[in-house]
Amino acid sequence: MRKKAVVLIPGISLILFLLLEWFYIPLEGKIYDFLQYLTASEQPEVPVVIVDIDNRSLNELGRFQNWPRYYFAQVLKNIRKDNPKIIAFDILFTEPDTMPGVVRKILREKLGPLGDSAFYLLSFDRALEKELDSTPAVILPFFFTDEFSTPSPSFLRYRVLVEGINPPSFPGVVSCEERFLKKNVSVGFINAFPDRDGTLRRCYLFGEWNGNIFPHLSLAIAERLRIDWRKLPFEKDGSFFIKFTGPFHTFPYVSFTDVYHGRIPDGYFKNRIVLIGTSATGLSDRFNVPVGIMPGVEIHANVIDNLRKGEFLKVVPLHLRLIIMLVFSLFLTVLSTSRRMYLSFILFILALILFPVISLFLFFNNIYLEMTRIEGIILFSYIAGTILTMRETEKEKRKIRELFSRYLPERVIDEMVEKMEIPLGGERREITVLFSDIRNFTSLSEKRDPADVVSDLNEFFNEMTECIFKYDGMVDKFLGDGIMAIFGAPVPIPGHAEKAVMAALEMVERAERLKKKWKTRGKRGFDIGIGIHTGVAVVGNVGSSKRMEYTAIGDTVNLAARLEPLNKEYGTRIIISETTKRQIKDFFILRDLGSVKVKGKRAEVKIYEVISRK
Repeated sequence: MRKKAVVLIPGISLILFLLLEWFYIPLEGKIYDFLQYLTASEQPEVPVVIVDIDNRSLNELGRFQNWPRYYFAQVLKNIRKDNPKIIAFDILFTEPDTMPGVVRKILREKLGPLGDSAFYLLSFDRALEKELDSTPAVILPFFFTDEFSTPSPSFLRYRVLVEGINPPSFPGVVSCEERFLKKNVSVGFINAFPDRDGTLRRCYLFGEWNGNIFPHLSLAIAERLRIDWRKLPFEKDGSFFIKFTGPFHTFPYVSFTDVYHGRIPDGYFKNRIVLIGTSATGLSDRFNVPVGIMPGVEIHANVIDNLRKGEFLKVVPLHLRLIIMLVFSLFLTVLSTSRRMYLSFILFILALILFPVISLFLFFNNIYLEMTRIEGIILFSYIAGTILTMRETEKEKRKIRELFSRYLPERVIDEMVEKMEIPLGGERREITVLFSDIRNFTSLSEKRDPADVVSDLNEFFNEMTECIFKYDGMVDKFLGDGIMAIFGAPVPIPGHAEKAVMAALEMVERAERLKKKWKTRGKRGFDIGIGIHTGVAVVGNVGSSKRMEYTAIGDTVNLAARLEPLNKEYGTRIIISETTKRQIKDFFILRDLGSVKVKGKRAEVKIYEVISRK
């Protein structure tokens, strides 16, 4: 059973590991979030500042959808004068500015064909275009869409050359206005890819459209900062787990309206990476992340921080996770099927505690080893192994009860079942063997009715068996009118020689009682002789494949059998050997019968009569 379990349980564990991903992922996500919370340092190293279109900006500057591009042009101008490292927008400029539409109509009415030219000169888009052209390093966003669309041909210059990855692919691209794509402007997509539970944990650094690969906004920033992102250990799909520095507002924020109105001290943006985005309620740019709710612009800040520091959470590869799972599964299976229940339970609890500690230690060192599935495998392997062991143990207990119920008292069988240490295969052990025989049984039985003989013999054997059971002996077998009993096996019994002699004295006493009882009925009783010897014998299951019996074999058994007939010669009831006498001499009155030559022994054997207990 154990060999089968060692193969079966890890095999099932492997299948569960691979197939039940849908079950583990939500819980694993929560554990991952907790680990992120524990390891958040709240000390960003990258010089990022966020210009935030917050609720105060909306209160001061009006409804966001009505903002003219002039607002962004003015903010860009006010930031640029401080010489920041780079300015990146998390705001899409995908359509022409709609604010001056009424102005265009009036110009057309007044100026005719020249109206459109005049409108272009007055357009707020032109103001933003001018500021973009004057800013050394600007990153503008775009997004991939599931609807088929084609960007302008000039957009292709922003693709990146990278091999060996398989990023998400999309049929369409929605880019910013062509007029904004200046030579000093780079672009990056801002699509977010939350997990199935709605929490954003990963950033995909690449996206694919029409066979061309484009960078994420954060990667476009990293490239302009000359960060060698090609050496970073992202996954084959171009993603990595974001290591969040802290919750919302870990990075410094300034209000868009304050920048627009020039309320920020001079030099504040010098040598900083400036991200322009929104945290305002209702502008749909907030995401659930492991450390809480965070606007998209600060998620970009965290990604940039990761890229700048090169601090990626390296995910333990699948093949290594499978090896770890198999090692734990094999260990727990072997452990749970060992039948050392207390030890296996303690080690199981240790494994259950130790693995999360290891996982947490690795997480602190930027290595992510998933916990839920492997913890589940530990739990499954131990429980499955324990259930199989319990079933097998119950089976063996039933087998032991069936095998020994005829030979042993119930309390001894209970002890055997509890300890489950029965060497049925055979072992050498010191035991005391008792043989008893009815004197002149053949001549007595020939003169009586067979039914009466069997009835009396059964009654006699019941009495004798009770005596043997009373002193924890085992009735090995009935030999016609005789009995062979063993003391000290299959369960070791302290003082087995003393118990065998006590049983012998009580057997003689009960035989006498039966004689008196039967005499009142006009029947003759039985006289018995008993031989007892203590020594080492081989005990275990002996027989054929169709019938096995637990018994003792060897010289010890033979000598006990040879001592029993000597009672007739010496006129005694109980004869014991020298080895038995040495173990019981302090408890019984004995008579030395001298030495005798017995069959199978070269040297003479010292024998003693047991008279009574002291």
